[in-house]
Amino acid sequence: MKSACSLNLKSTYWNCYSPDIKLFLILIPLIAGFNYYLTYSNIRLNGFLLLTFTLDTLQGYMAWLSVRHLIILLDEKLPFHFQPSKRILVQVFFTTLVGLLVISLTTEMLSLIFKGEFASVDFYTFDLFIISIWFLVINGIYLTLYFHNRSIIPTEHEGMAVRKPEGLTVRAGNKEVLVPFGEIFHICRDGDYTLIETFEAEQYFLHISLKELENSLPTFDFFRLNRGVIMNRKSIKGFHVMETRKLEIIFFETKKVVNTQAFVSRTRAPEFKKWFAINQVA
Repeated sequence: MKSACSLNLKSTYWNCYSPDIKLFLILIPLIAGFNYYLTYSNIRLNGFLLLTFTLDTLQGYMAWLSVRHLIILLDEKLPFHFQPSKRILVQVFFTTLVGLLVISLTTEMLSLIFKGEFASVDFYTFDLFIISIWFLVINGIYLTLYFHNRSIIPTEHEGMAVRKPEGLTVRAGNKEVLVPFGEIFHICRDGDYTLIETFEAEQYFLHISLKELENSLPTFDFFRLNRGVIMNRKSIKGFHVMETRKLEIIFFETKKVVNTQAFVSRTRAPEFKKWFAINQVA
């Protein structure tokens, strides 16, 4: 089953790092070749050069894929929108660390296989220093791609929300849409955005944090189950207590919103039970 926030905005509407794959498939061999130029003064074209260049390029691809995976993971855990400066510092530090770790481990493995000994001291004092600069360049490319592609996202997928007595007024491009509180199925984080989904499966993507939006909702009707999901009381039929003391939410069936699953964290479970009981009495 999918989670209560199953839609991936980046893959549906835009690729925030496009065309990074095509770019780095070409760029990694060029970086490997430039490193040879910086490292060796007497380069001879022979089979040994071809072998070492191929291995270095494969190492580069492995390190880049590790860095790319980490960046995509950070998009979910620490989006740019909420703390951009912190995100950039965390990204640069950890991608460089992970990239150098991949290069170091693979170099040691290859050195043991082909030479029967560990990599030389020069590798750690000179080669890794040059490679670390390349990871700064790679981060610069990804940051440039992100903010460039972010600037050309269609405006209809951006917006803010204004609370009115009967619901939220969502600004999407040049339009304003009133989303009544009673029609909201759930609200959840989706990458850099907050997603509002109605019982009719209408979706609105807002450029606002879940915490900010939570403050605009009537607490009697809405409850934040965990860090990423807010549910409407009308959506919830009941709950199931799990072995971990988390609560699995049981939803009323709807033909529009399908494959929904959500949990209440263990720390929020007691508060949720009180809120649910009050709503039942009402």
